[in-house]
Amino acid sequence: MMNPLIEKIFGIRPRDAARLVCRLAPREIEALELIVVGADRGTIAQCMGIAINTVGVYRNLLKKKLNCPRSDGLGRIYYAARCAEFFP
Repeated sequence: MMNPLIEKIFGIRPRDAARLVCRLAPREIEALELIVVGADRGTIAQCMGIAINTVGVYRNLLKKKLNCPRSDGLGRIYYAARCAEFFP
């Protein structure tokens, strides 16, 4: 019974979010995790060993792959996907 509540909170079914996130490459998931915890571009670049401009490329690619027009929606999809682990 938890899935309807999670879907209402995140606006996406956890299973659907998990399917989207599972399609990402490991480096894309790494970037996504840093983005959703609120790390700034400089910190993300340093953690991943990439240029700051490349962080923007990752962000745009993630928005496209996750069908998310705004960056703030990335966290919604990521955390809904994580919920799928606990509430299948």
